[in-house]
Parts: sequence; C-alpha cells; structure tokens
Amino acid sequence: MHLEEKQFDLYFSGEMPQQEKDVFLKKVDVDRELKEKFILIQNAKGISSLQEFKGDEQIALTGWMKFNKIIRNRSFMRISFNVLKYAAVVAALVASTFFLTKHFLSSEKVTYSMVEVPVGKSMAITLSDGTTVNLSPRSTFKYPESFKGKERCVVLDGEAFFNVAKNADKPFIVQTNRYKIKAHGTKFNVFDYMSSPMYEATLLEGVVEIYKDDKQMEPVFLAPYEQVILKDNDLVKNKIDSSYIPVCENGIIAFDSRPFRDIIKKLELYYNINFIITNVNALDKVYTGKFRIQDPVEDVLDALQKTNKFNYAISSDKKIVYIM
Repeated sequence: MHLEEKQFDLYFSGEMPQQEKDVFLKKVDVDRELKEKFILIQNAKGISSLQEFKGDEQIALTGWMKFNKIIRNRSFMRISFNVLKYAAVVAALVASTFFLTKHFLSSEKVTYSMVEVPVGKSMAITLSDGTTVNLSPRSTFKYPESFKGKERCVVLDGEAFFNVAKNADKPFIVQTNRYKIKAHGTKFNVFDYMSSPMYEATLLEGVVEIYKDDKQMEPVFLAPYEQVILKDNDLVKNKIDSSYIPVCENGIIAFDSRPFRDIIKKLELYYNINFIITNVNALDKVYTGKFRIQDPVEDVLDALQKTNKFNYAISSDKKIVYIM
C-alpha cells in the first residue's frame, strides 16, 4: 500500500498515534491535493455516519478508499477535485438514509452542492476553506465546492453550528430565511427554519454581525456567549451559560433555562412530530438540559420530566405527542 494511502487509512480508522497524527495533519495542511482528499474523505465519513447500522460506515470508507486507488496516478489527480466529489456520492448511496443532490448554479461559474439532512439525523461536513459545519435534523445547506470572489457565502434553511476558518480578507457569510450572519473566524450556531417562526443565533467565539441587505435594521453584533432571539419582530440579546451552546460540535442539543413551549417547537422540527398540549401549565415551565440529536424523542421527554413533572403519550404512528 502506498505510504499516503496507509496514512489516510490509519487516521480515519482511529489507529494513528497522536504524534504521527500531528505530523500527518501538518503535511495535509500545506499540500493542496492532500487537503482536498482529506476533506472529501471526511465528508464521506460524515455522510456514512447517517446509516442505521454501524457497519455501514466502514463499508462506505472502504469503498471510498478502493475508488481512490483508481485515480492515484498523477495525470488523473490533476482533475482530482472534480472526480473525487463522486466519492462522496458513493458514500451517500451506501448510507441509504441520507439524500444528497448536486446543483449547478450559473453564478461566476461556481458549482454548488446541496445537502438535506433527514429526520432524527445530524451531519458534519468540511468546506473547501477548512470551515466545519454541523447540521441538525431536517436542515438544508447549500455551499460552493470552492469559494470565489471577496466573500465565502453559504445558504442555510435549518440549524447549524459553524466553526469558521480564519481569513481576514474573505469574510464568511451565512444567508438564512430572515437574516445574514457575517464572520471572519469564529464559532457560532444559527437556528432559522423556513417553516418555523423561531430565530436564534448564539456565539461561542469571536464576533459576528447579523444584518439584512435592505438596511432596514441596524446590524446586531454578538460577543462570546451572547444569543439573540427573534421576539415580536425584534432581535433580543441575552447571555447564556458557556456550557449550554445550542448545537455543540459533537452533535449535542442543549437548553439553558428555556420555557417548554420553545423546546416543543424545536422538537417538532427535529423529529417531524406534532405536540398536542392539554396541560397548558407545562408550557411556561423552564428547563435546562442536554440530549443527543439522534436520541429518540421518548428519551428527551423522559429527561425533561425529571426537572418538571408532566405526563406524555405518543400515538402509535409516532407522529403526535400528547402532553398531559
């Protein structure tokens, strides 16, 4: 096996010692072709993690590595980025619970991809600049294969946690249904589903600017551990506990002193279910807690019950939750 192929195998299987890993990552960082390959394997791994059975992930990665051996020679590697993108599609076919489509938009010859995350799943992808994006269930995300021009622009309908690669000359901009968020190098979460009246943006590191192109509003700037929530058509700022970032990089959802009515709205989106409330007193109760995105909704409700007592029942088709 070629040395580089062996290193990729060791790294993504988790068998590479930390000292070798540090050397390997430094090598990847300065080699454009290796970096492109690394990002594509990482994305394939993120796609394959959506499978129902753990064995599927190894099948996806093994298939990717076999595919990559076909294009190892130098002449083919010159067009590696255009060819290797299909490796991620191969991984998506193996991980059958995930839906991936390619969209080609004629804007400065930029090729865009679109990712749609299914119910009860999450996904992590790495963009061409090194920015990582953790997507929540039922999110749709559009991004270019490479960033051209003076800005790095992506489009989100849903929820995502961004760890933005630093580039002072090219700000990173997230376009959602209601606002734009501009960042240079920072970590933040944004929640803006087109089907929901809720909007939230939470900052972990750096500074972000929230604004509209029509300039009908004054830009809102966030400092670390600040959050804005849309309330009565205004963005209201508040502080949050540092341990309760809404969507963490490891796929954890956290609520910090949030009323049950707000939590329900998010659970409806994540799990594509409807809540029917007969115990209206439960709506204003405040909850603090964490759960994994891929946990069943029953586990989430059981955990919330421990803080404030309520009863619930779920319909046989698991589409309706009754809060009693």
